[in-house]
Amino acid sequence: MSGSAGLTAPDMNIYRRLMSCPTYSQDFDLVILDEANTVVGFANIWLDRENNIAIIEPFGTAPTHRRRGLATNLLYECMRRLKKVGVSKLYINHGGMWTQEPEPDDAMRVCTRVGFQELGNMFVWCKSFS
Repeated sequence: MSGSAGLTAPDMNIYRRLMSCPTYSQDFDLVILDEANTVVGFANIWLDRENNIAIIEPFGTAPTHRRRGLATNLLYECMRRLKKVGVSKLYINHGGMWTQEPEPDDAMRVCTRVGFQELGNMFVWCKSFS
């Protein structure tokens, strides 16, 4: 996670707790491996079978492997698998909204390119202390 999406690697206690959540299924996790079998992309999928919806969070590709179509193909594969099990809506939560940058980042561009529509903005408040 940290190499692909700039996330802090979870410790094993947090990871075990997440894996025990009712909407988590390891069968739907996807990874992209490079020639050296290093994970360079991933997507974690949270599936709510009762409501036929899913959420992808987090997903990403390593900076060294971006702009090669990997994230686009990763999302298409997620959609293909989820459609096969009857999912009717797919959501992506994106941590990039936690920035003050005016331009969309790579992940937001990929989501738009694949056909996702922005539903809303998060309001995140920040105050710096000097």
